[in-house]
Amino acid sequence: MPVALGGCFSRFDFREQLHDRSLSNTSRTDRRFLEQWGRVCHRLAEHVVPDQLSLYIVGHVESRRVAEQVLQPLYQLPTLCNSGICLGPSSHPYRDELRNIATTAVNRLTCKAVPVLSQTFPFLNLPRELQLQILADSPLVQDTCIRIENGGLARYGLTHSSMADLATYVFFSQNAFSIYTWNPSLGWSDQGNLRGMHSFLARLPSHALRRIRRLTIWLPPIDSISLPYNHPDWPLWLASVELLSTKATLSGLALTIQVGNYRVKRDRLARKIHFTPQDQAQILRAYEEDIVYPLVQLQGLKLLFLHVPCPFGRGNEEARVQVERKLEQIVMGSDYKSYSMGKSPPNGYTRPFLLEDD
Repeated sequence: MPVALGGCFSRFDFREQLHDRSLSNTSRTDRRFLEQWGRVCHRLAEHVVPDQLSLYIVGHVESRRVAEQVLQPLYQLPTLCNSGICLGPSSHPYRDELRNIATTAVNRLTCKAVPVLSQTFPFLNLPRELQLQILADSPLVQDTCIRIENGGLARYGLTHSSMADLATYVFFSQNAFSIYTWNPSLGWSDQGNLRGMHSFLARLPSHALRRIRRLTIWLPPIDSISLPYNHPDWPLWLASVELLSTKATLSGLALTIQVGNYRVKRDRLARKIHFTPQDQAQILRAYEEDIVYPLVQLQGLKLLFLHVPCPFGRGNEEARVQVERKLEQIVMGSDYKSYSMGKSPPNGYTRPFLLEDD
C-alpha cells in the first residue's frame, strides 16, 4: 500500500518524487492533514492483520518535528509485512537525519516479536540419567584432557543447587584431568611445582574430587642428582596421595603417574650424565620407595598406569617394561597386568628416557 504525503505522487518511481512544497505543522491545512493522517492510521490499526500489510510512505517534511508527527501514529499498527519510508528528497538540508529517523521507524514497524514461552523447559523434572546425558553432550565435557599447571581453581556460580550438582558431577566424572608439576621446556631450571599440585587437590571440594574418574599426575624428573629427598617440597607428594586416599572414589579412579625426564637439547649439552650401576640402583630405589610406596595406601584403586624414564638406556625396552610392571604390582597386586587393562603400549606414547652419554 503506497501512500504520498502532500504534493504530487507517482506510484511508478518513489525515488524521483517531486513535491509542490514541504509538509509543516504551521499552516491550518497542514495541521488538518496531520489530524486526518492520525485517524487513517488508527483505522488501519483496527482492521489490519499482523504481518499482512506492506506500507510504503513518500513525503517531504519540513523538519524533524514534523517527521515525528508523521511517524508517531504508525506505531499503533500491528507488525507490517514490509515497509519503506522516504521523508524528503536527496537535496533536503536534513537529509541524513531524516533518513536515520525513517530507518529506525521501518525497523520498528517490521520487527517480528519473539514469542515468549509460557514457562521454561522443565529440565530438572527429567529423570536423572537423562539429565546427565544431556549435560554430557554439552561443552562441559571436553575432547582433550583438562590441563592443570599452577594449582588454580575457578568457581562458577550456579544459583540452583540441583543444577550445580548435576554440572559438577558431569564435569568431573566425564573429563580427564592432568596435573603438571613441572615444565619440560624449562629443563633443569624447573625443580617442580609440587605445591601447586597439592594446592589444587586440597582446595578442590570433596564432592568434586570424589567424582574424578581419570587423573594423570606428571612428577618432576628423578636422576642421580635430583632425587626426591633433595626436593624441599617432596612431602607434598605424600600429602597429595593421602588426599586421594581419603577423598577420591578409588574404585572408579584410573590414576596415571608419569615421571618426567630432561630431554631438552641445551640441557644435554650443558650437563652430560653417565649412570653407573650404583646410580641406576639408586634411581630405581627412588621410584619404588619415594613414588610407589606412598601409593600403597590407595587400596581398591581401579587402575594404575606408571610411566618412568628407564636409566638403562634406549636400547633396553624390556628392562623398562619390567621396571614399570614391578612398580605397578607393588600397589595393585602380583596378578595386575596394566597393558591388558588399557595402558598405552610403548609405541603409543612418547617413551621417556633419562639422559645418557652418546
